[in-house]
Amino acid sequence: MYNIISLVAGTLVSVMVMFNGELATHYGAFTANVITHVVGLCFITCLILVNKDKPFAKKLPKTLYIGGFIGATVTVSQNFAFKDLNVSTILAISLLGQSIAGIIMDHYGLMNMPIVKMNKNKIFGLFLILAGIAIMTNDFKLLPVFLAALSGVNLVISRTINANLSEATNYRIGTFFNYVTGIILSIPVMFLLGKNEPAFTNFSISSNIPMYFAGILGVVIIAAQNICVKKVSSFLLTLLMFIGQVFMGIILDWILSGSFSPLNLYGGVLVTSGLIINTYIDNKVLKNKDVII
Repeated sequence: MYNIISLVAGTLVSVMVMFNGELATHYGAFTANVITHVVGLCFITCLILVNKDKPFAKKLPKTLYIGGFIGATVTVSQNFAFKDLNVSTILAISLLGQSIAGIIMDHYGLMNMPIVKMNKNKIFGLFLILAGIAIMTNDFKLLPVFLAALSGVNLVISRTINANLSEATNYRIGTFFNYVTGIILSIPVMFLLGKNEPAFTNFSISSNIPMYFAGILGVVIIAAQNICVKKVSSFLLTLLMFIGQVFMGIILDWILSGSFSPLNLYGGVLVTSGLIINTYIDNKVLKNKDVII
């Protein structure tokens, strides 16, 4: 069940990236980030009220509440990268950041994650991942590539912190605080750095209603990650979400541009193969341990 949830969440990430990119194109990256967080916060607040949760009932370590701060940088980074890279490429490069962060986190058991030591036999799998990403990144620009990779690293850190908070409360409360802290950071950043964006210089409300659903999709994705993070390893979660992301990304690129990229498909297959190989290796290492991977 958790594998299916992770896979579906991955497909939704591609749609969310597309919607966020469209928001950023119309309003600007920083303003779009605020809009996404406002919509998401309203949605998760409704869920909190319906379920009669009490998000402020427990006093927990402050470090459990910073996932939203880090998560806000993911959206901004991807919004900037969207100007120069297509959906599939952003997701592929983000995966590189996720893979590196996931391997380090698993190896050292950081943030209360199960320890999954790095195995030298996984080098071939990592090579396939890098080869696939190289194939998909046919228009290399340093800054957008760096921002896309950084979004992947921050995504792993953010989702793990949110999962720890959800474990101490529940997944709805964990998601709620992700948006509360995210919007606390997003609003001042918008006013400081977004003054030259279209939302400030030439404001108009877009009639493209679907793109405003990015915030709702974000809630669903974060809630799904909060449920799954402690049930599967960081690396396997990355694998399942990537499969959903990259192939949905290929479909979206075809819809948006009217063309199909065989390179993105080949790259996606290579990356998926590399992730499967490394997950298989981890399974062999952990077959006698009480860790789902």
